Amino acid sequence: MPSVLAALSVMIAATLTSHPAPVFDAGLARNIDLVLSADSLEGRKTGQPGGHKAEEFAANRFREWGLRPGVGDTSFFQPYHFLCAQVSGPPTLRYPGAPPGPITYDYGNDYVVCLYSGSGSASADVVYVGYGITSSEKSHDDYAGVDVRGKIVMALRGAPHDGKEWSEERAMGYKSRNALKHGAAGILLFENEAPLLGTLQEKNFEENLPVVFVAARVVRDLLQGTGRSLDELKTAAGLGRTVSFSTGHSLDLAVKSDVQKQALGRNVVAKVGGTDPSLRKECVVLGAHLDHLGRDGLGRVYPGADDNGSGASTLLAIAREVARSGWKPRRTLYLVLFTCEEQGLQGSNWFAEHAPPESIAVMLNMDMVGVGDPYPNLGGIDRYPELVRMARALLPDSVRAQSEAFGTDGNSDHFPFAERGIPSLFTVTHGSHPYYHQQEDKSWRIQPEVMAGAGQFELRALEACADTSLFKVDAHRMARLLARMARPLARVKFDEHRHGLRDAAGRGAGVILLELPPAEPLLLSARVSRLEQEFAVDSSLFRIARAPGDLADQAAHGKVSVILEAAVGAFDLADSSLISFLKLIGVRAVVPAAAPTPAEARLLVSSGMLLDQAPLRAPLVSEIASLYSGRLPPGATHGFEFNGPGEARSDFSRNGFLMGEDPVKAAAKLLQKKWSREATLA
Repeated sequence: MPSVLAALSVMIAATLTSHPAPVFDAGLARNIDLVLSADSLEGRKTGQPGGHKAEEFAANRFREWGLRPGVGDTSFFQPYHFLCAQVSGPPTLRYPGAPPGPITYDYGNDYVVCLYSGSGSASADVVYVGYGITSSEKSHDDYAGVDVRGKIVMALRGAPHDGKEWSEERAMGYKSRNALKHGAAGILLFENEAPLLGTLQEKNFEENLPVVFVAARVVRDLLQGTGRSLDELKTAAGLGRTVSFSTGHSLDLAVKSDVQKQALGRNVVAKVGGTDPSLRKECVVLGAHLDHLGRDGLGRVYPGADDNGSGASTLLAIAREVARSGWKPRRTLYLVLFTCEEQGLQGSNWFAEHAPPESIAVMLNMDMVGVGDPYPNLGGIDRYPELVRMARALLPDSVRAQSEAFGTDGNSDHFPFAERGIPSLFTVTHGSHPYYHQQEDKSWRIQPEVMAGAGQFELRALEACADTSLFKVDAHRMARLLARMARPLARVKFDEHRHGLRDAAGRGAGVILLELPPAEPLLLSARVSRLEQEFAVDSSLFRIARAPGDLADQAAHGKVSVILEAAVGAFDLADSSLISFLKLIGVRAVVPAAAPTPAEARLLVSSGMLLDQAPLRAPLVSEIASLYSGRLPPGATHGFEFNGPGEARSDFSRNGFLMGEDPVKAAAKLLQKKWSREATLA
């Protein structure tokens, strides 16, 4: 076991000895899941009768076990209103001109209607538009060269795998909104063999635009006679190539949605008061979403036993153990069953915007912990690597190496907290969850040993966050989050004890230019080799960036990227053998002793080296050659851009800027968010 994790594990264990360790009751959790995934709860869709039944059931359990109401100390319910769209009656998807004869596709097996689809009908040609993305900033337009006005658009779920930032464009709601902007009358989304029931989110609801998700079979039918294959189109789209065309085939599409503009949603919240005079003013939020997808247009139920009956049941079993164990946490606890997660994280967004009076120190989220392997994967290492490292230290030695850490996005209820600067951990069990958003996600598929592993881990994590001072509420946490996500750049001189590296990382640097000392080539190579061996340790925060994809990959795994930088003399810039040697040993940046000629600069940039002229300029450099794109920063759409702190802009997502004297203040300027208690950070 890595020494850092070992020390952390010992420290946590020494702290948590004041009471008998709570034990997770997997049998209770399993029985609760049977209730939540029963047909009588109709898929637990928020705003529908089955969702209300599930909310009442959860509140009654909190009340029965003696937990305090968590909303103003008077109620277990935190109500809010939202727009709810529900498919009414069977929709239609028909291919009248199919070569063997008309095909009427089977609802549920061949296609599903996306949550927040509008109503409408269309009998029109189908036009394939890749990922359905239009971005002049990233030089990508899947609608170039095709006219989709009055047509049905067919778009692939996701985004290119080209190293660019596509977090907005990969969302299904973005694709439907963009299709409407181009005049489409309907949209088909697709990805794998089975259709996926997902949400467009309320903000993307268009009353007259029908949106369905189709199985691969439908796509293959429409590609017949086009000379294109599904695999070919996926490959081209993944590489960022735009291959858009009319299929020459027409479909009949019809969807009817009933809309409730003021549907009622209710988070279910219980509270356990903290006992430490100072720490009880802070709280830990343990959450899981209670809702699922409800019924389809034919009245068939989506039970949601794994997603997320398993997480909700685990939280309820933890709540009973907390209530009866005698544990008196130092921090206040909020146990929250969020609703409307499947319709766009509406409940968790509402809770985060109307947070309790205590400052939230940590948020722990569980989603899909009933199927797979009996140990957790831990999400959030891109934003909160310290929290993930603490969580890994809590795992038994036998499973720590198997548990994976991953970066997260807006796919579950941790996200509204994470993007507000609150350390957030997303727990999902390792392995396959094959019936995600399918009608086959039923209670008999739940594996009690998997739920037991996740539940015992979550109890341990809850204790560690509530009873240790590892995580303190930081007035500058939003700025520090922005510093991490923006990947600010620091310049550090090489020292044998790595003091400069650790200091820069502690100040929020995501990328560090490490200036190597002047040395003979062989000595320099030996130093780089030793450095890389040190960084190879699992618990090390640092990794050397050697290849174009390293920066993004290292950021996703919560690592600080180290770019090795070598000083070169005025006559060395044109020495191609020297430059080749530096690249071979891992150096990716050079600092010249004098300003290079344009020809020398072009030679370096074309070879993939970063020409760093910062020591030659004052104030901080604002124009440094892009690290891997081979172009100067203005207008660059990928690779890495470096800008002075005063020039950092909110649309430079995940790009780098040079750190000034106050990196926290620079990061705060990067993105102005209107969060309630973090709005004064600038």
